[in-house]
Parts: sequence; structure tokens; C-alpha cells
Amino acid sequence: MRSPCLMLCPVLLLVASAAGAQAQTDSEAISRVQVVAPPQAFQFWEYQAELISGGYKMSNGWRMKVDPTAEGIVAQIGKERPIRLVALSPDLYATRDGNESMAFNRGPLGEDMLMSYVPQGASAAQAVVVTASTALAQR
Repeated sequence: MRSPCLMLCPVLLLVASAAGAQAQTDSEAISRVQVVAPPQAFQFWEYQAELISGGYKMSNGWRMKVDPTAEGIVAQIGKERPIRLVALSPDLYATRDGNESMAFNRGPLGEDMLMSYVPQGASAAQAVVVTASTALAQR
């Protein structure tokens, strides 16, 4: 009777040691954290905004003037208040609140522009999109 009991002890020790090793592996995997740097932010250069600055006649009849700034552009439609937009890419600009955006250098010749905005006082979620094409844009 002693021999089966003695044989069972080493088997139990092997199982217990394997379980202990497994627990250590799991806890190591949980305690490891991999830190990755965020992708580089878009580096804006003022000359990029100069390339799109000028006057635009838009598809809805509005006239818009675009001027470069240190961090993006300032757009003014008619006699309305100027709108400051920051550069998100060389061709995409948006207000800090995200309610207005302008995408330049669109279309086959890169002369088209698309503007979208959320109207003030709108009761439902909506956005208005206005375009300027090569025939209408005056830079």
C-alpha cells in the first residue's frame, strides 16, 4: 500500500509545480504594459496656407476670403465675422469646436473646395455643405 501512495506524491508535486509556473506566467502577462508613443502630429507650415489663400466665389453665391495664419487660416464670408480654422492636414482645416471645416485641393485639378458647417440655432443635427469649383473659385 505504501508504494501507490509514494508514487502519487511525486505526481502531485509535478502537477502542483506546473500549476505554480502557469500562475506566474499569467501574472507576468497581466503586469506587463506596452507603451507606444502617439503618432506624430501634423506639422503645419504657414506657406501651405498661403497656397490656398485668396478669394473664392462659392456655389451658393457667397464670396469668401481666405488668409493664412500661424496655425491655419482665417476665412471670412461677406461681412460676417472671421472664422479661425486650424490645420488638420495640408488640405483640411476645421474650427476648434469642429462645427465648421474646409477641404481644399479637391477634384481632378485640385482647384475644388468643400466647406461644411453646422448652422447656429439648428434644432436637429444637421450640416450644410457648400462647394466651390474651378469655374467658380477665384484665387
